[in-house]
Amino acid sequence: MSDFKQERVDVEFDNFMYRVHEVNSIVKKLASKDKILNHMGTLEADKFLKDSGKKLPEDISEDDIQVQIKTDKSVINHEAFRREDNPETMSQEQFMKQVEKDANQRFQDRQIKKEKCETLKTQAVKAFRRGEFEKALSCYNKVDFKEYII
Repeated sequence: MSDFKQERVDVEFDNFMYRVHEVNSIVKKLASKDKILNHMGTLEADKFLKDSGKKLPEDISEDDIQVQIKTDKSVINHEAFRREDNPETMSQEQFMKQVEKDANQRFQDRQIKKEKCETLKTQAVKAFRRGEFEKALSCYNKVDFKEYII
């Protein structure tokens, strides 16, 4: 991006953030239980809306609104609707069964790893208590402590 464009983007962002802070301040005053602050928030909100050049909601008519659609973002994957054309694609039910099968397999693998880790840890503790420090160290080095991190 050229320096001019970057500077323009920075200025626009700074202006945007300034307005966000203004609106945040007004909203806090409007949400206040203090009647004076609440009234000040109402006055500031009215001033802010009039200064922004926007019409208040009651002043907007259907003739003032123009909607322009630049791109259709309502459907992300158009290929999903062409599933019948390709016999290699699986149905939604088949996909969900495959996901469930994969999740169950991963769960079983984690359980097996956890049991192995627990066994090695127990062996290491027993070896340490017996004074077999090399064996204890060897068992601890085999333990995968990542299994204990959630």
